[in-house]
Amino acid sequence: ARLKSVVLYHASADQSLWTMTQVHGFLITLINKNHSFYTNIMLPLRQPQTEQALAALELFISSLSAEEYSPHFMQSEKRTILEEFRAYVGIHLNAYIRDNAIDLESTVALMNPANAPALE
Repeated sequence: ARLKSVVLYHASADQSLWTMTQVHGFLITLINKNHSFYTNIMLPLRQPQTEQALAALELFISSLSAEEYSPHFMQSEKRTILEEFRAYVGIHLNAYIRDNAIDLESTVALMNPANAPALE
């Protein structure tokens, strides 16, 4: 049977970009609104002209969550490895965004036709 899932957003002090929980056979992936990847990459994509890119990121993260809940990873030692991997991904994404001063807001603003430079 296919696992039903949903992606929700919440603010957390956790360093992970996402966490998940299962409720009555339903997988809930929680994306951390306090994570720098969310604030610098995902949040600026929450606009009509870029929502498809955001949906692709949500699908990718949701797929990783679903894999973590697959029967293959239900053994505690394998689950620990995946939890550590998820934590390291969050830490490295934070560092990458911080060290490279990545901010999509200005890029998304340029994608808006109203902000396009006038042609002469």
